Order: sequence, then structure tokens, then C-alpha cells
Amino acid sequence: MFHRRDLFVAVLAFTLGSTTAVAAASQFVGADGVIHACVTDVGALRLVVAGTECKSSPSAQQNETAISWSQSGGVGPAGPTGATGATGPAGTFSGTFTSPNGQYTLSVTDAGIVISGASSSVITIDGTGTHIDAKNIDLKSDQNTTIDAGQNFTVKASSNVQIRASGTGDLESAGTMTIKGSTVNIN
Repeated sequence: MFHRRDLFVAVLAFTLGSTTAVAAASQFVGADGVIHACVTDVGALRLVVAGTECKSSPSAQQNETAISWSQSGGVGPAGPTGATGATGPAGTFSGTFTSPNGQYTLSVTDAGIVISGASSSVITIDGTGTHIDAKNIDLKSDQNTTIDAGQNFTVKASSNVQIRASGTGDLESAGTMTIKGSTVNIN
């Protein structure tokens, strides 16, 4: 008849034996992950600690040859490409890019976008509009250029203003047009 004590003894013996086997096996794996052994000419294998000499004997059953192998093995070939994952959420960017020479920056924040250049030139796009502050501004197009203001359009200069056309030029107003100057020349 099977008793609880017999079960306890069997479990205890198995546990102690397994622990001993694992502890004993781990002593044969070197720090570099290499397992060392000696094998006889007839195929009997004996695990040894690194540096242990294998037996040399004229008898095929006792003559041993040293062998070793890696515990983890080599890297296998790449596996097949996995399935395409789900589309992730839309990304956001916040921060500053700086040119390699440090003269130009692009800054993106929740307050707006600021592009800064050499000579303190700045373009700012924010909740109030677009502001350009620069020594010189060149606005060029190969075809047509239209500036459309919803209300007022003002051109100011501390010195001279020139509006030129290589062909026909029109200055037009739906209301009153005023031209002021200390001297006004109409040619």
C-alpha cells in the first residue's frame, strides 16, 4: 500500500537529485560558455572541467580525445519577415533644428514656428499672423504675383519706394486715391 510518507520521500529524493545534477552539470560549462569533454574511440563521453587532460591508452575503449562545444551555439539565419503591424498614432514634433554651421534654426512649439537666419533675419508664424524681419527681402516669381489684403495694405520705407513694370502698370482704387509727396511727378 502506498503511504503519504512514501510520496514525501520520493519527491524529496527527486528534488535533491535534480538539484545535484544541475549543480554538477554547471561546473562543466566554462566562463566563456564552452563545454569540455573527452570521448573514447568507441563513443563513450565524459564531461570534464576545462584544462583536464584526456586519457591516453592503446585500448580503444579507454583512449580519449578532447572535444568542446559552445553552450549557446552559433547565430542562426534570419527568420522570415513578420506581418506588417498596425498603423501607429499620428506623430508630433516639437523642438529646434539647427544648421551644421549654427547660423540657421527652425523652432516648432505650440506658440508657433520661428525660422532664424544669419544677420538676425527672422520669420515668425504664430496666432497673430506671419512676421518677416530681415535686412533685405526679395519676392520673385516667374509668372504672376498677387498680394491680396482683406482690409488694408501698406507699403512703408524709411528711404525710397519703387514700383516698376517692364510693361503696362496700373494703380487702381475703387474709392478715393491719394498720392502725397513734397513733389509728385507724373510723366
